[in-house]
Amino acid sequence: MGQFSVSVYSLTQPTPPAQPEVIERDAPIYFDSPEESVCPVCGAEEGNCDEHLVACYDVFDGQVVGGSMYSVSSDLENKLEAILTMAITHGIRQIGLGEALDDLLGSMRQDVTGGESIEDSLCNWSSHTRRQLFDLLLDQTEVICTMTDFDGGMPGCSTTYRNYWAEDTEAASETLTTRIATVEAWLQGLSSTERKSDPDGSNLSDGDVLRAHEDRLGISVDENDPMLPAVIAMERALMNMARKKQS
Repeated sequence: MGQFSVSVYSLTQPTPPAQPEVIERDAPIYFDSPEESVCPVCGAEEGNCDEHLVACYDVFDGQVVGGSMYSVSSDLENKLEAILTMAITHGIRQIGLGEALDDLLGSMRQDVTGGESIEDSLCNWSSHTRRQLFDLLLDQTEVICTMTDFDGGMPGCSTTYRNYWAEDTEAASETLTTRIATVEAWLQGLSSTERKSDPDGSNLSDGDVLRAHEDRLGISVDENDPMLPAVIAMERALMNMARKKQS
């Protein structure tokens, strides 16, 4: 089988769509009370400016409670969950939506390897997924995030809002929607190619077999391990046994 080098191993992962250039940002602007909260675009009091609010995210209950993207947030969240599902199903580790979502994908892969269904894992991480969806807006230079504490004068009902602002909220929404749609189409294309070229999984590459082995056991194999060819051969044998049993 020959030596299975790190460079060859890395090439077994499809290249995701290009990510935006990383933007160096300060921590979100923080206001202590609603009275001090203003729109960072026009300076109007936060509660009086709907024109520049892209999304308002309630940190404590994980809900989107306002902003121009409120009506499309559920659809975008569903698309993001579909992306994570396809990535787990096909052993993809990087999806082109930034390190935070790649880390989330890694946590979900561990859940599934441990015996959970993908649906249960998505449910467990739903609030985190929603937060990451809106934090993708911060990859856009024109989007600003502020944080506001709020209790409405009712003890025990305090929360924190993360507010995402932009001068052109429609353009910010369209940029995020297009980015997610691009990744979704990329993964759907990979799925279609896999089904066409390898319908029963019998011709998987060494890299695919190794990822399946790692996912099944919940481990990470050293790509320089001299026993790696034997590990891949064993995993192929187990796959063949499983297929024969199913047939």
